[in-house]
Amino acid sequence: MTDISYTQALQYCYKKTSLAREHGTLPHRLIFRLPTEAEWEYACRSGNKGVSGLEEGNQLSGLIANINGGSQSDNIGKVTALINRNKLTPVLPKAPKFSPNAWGIYDMHGNVKEWCYDFYADYPAEAHVDPIGPIRGVKRVIRGGSFLRSAQAARSACRESLEPSWRGSEIGFRVVLGYPLR
Repeated sequence: MTDISYTQALQYCYKKTSLAREHGTLPHRLIFRLPTEAEWEYACRSGNKGVSGLEEGNQLSGLIANINGGSQSDNIGKVTALINRNKLTPVLPKAPKFSPNAWGIYDMHGNVKEWCYDFYADYPAEAHVDPIGPIRGVKRVIRGGSFLRSAQAARSACRESLEPSWRGSEIGFRVVLGYPLR
């Protein structure tokens, strides 16, 4: 799904949680929600410390992710072919377009930018393990780059922010099953 605002993504998670509770298929105390920014990056990296969570982590191009890889400067690392699909690619469980990361998670780089739970702010000066963003703010975090963006914007560490009401052709979301936050 694209053209989804932050609020619409939250509504989807709430409805999915409610339906699962009605059908008795949801583990006790867990809910469907957006990932925190830290959860998103941890899942994206899948244990890799490089620029991407794909292959060896030292490259990111249109060959391995749905990004704008149409010129050498749009890619990271050694690239043998320049590819820019310039459109969304469907995520098909039985016939995926791209390989998953080491943990079996698909399309963390490119395709659509994904809303995260957190308000956007500078990272705190002191180190935190799995921090949750500030309790108040104006903009929300988005991660993952998109089919319109270069590899630089789709790196595991790249972060952006948008007003929660923003909707666009390159904005979507990912759902996690986890404990309620705050």
